[in-house]
Amino acid sequence: MRRSVSVSGEHADYVFIGYAAAIILFGLLVLSSAGVAVGIDRFSDSYFFIKRQFFLGFLPGVVAFLVTSRINYTVWRKYALPIFALSVCLLIL
Repeated sequence: MRRSVSVSGEHADYVFIGYAAAIILFGLLVLSSAGVAVGIDRFSDSYFFIKRQFFLGFLPGVVAFLVTSRINYTVWRKYALPIFALSVCLLIL
């Protein structure tokens, strides 16, 4: 049985959130092990890449997630084709 919490009448999927958190933590762990030597050499800060990824990647991503999760799915359905086309164009670049 999945656990969920009601937020304004909707339910959060804790399994999905747990998987996403695990992937994010694993990515930060890999980045920390790979970027420590380069960070010390170039920036005299062993956590330079971790801090950069956290402040320029993770936090804006969480804010974007919270904003877009409040929008009704029918709005996304209306703009699905233009968003898809934009995504394909950005992938080609």
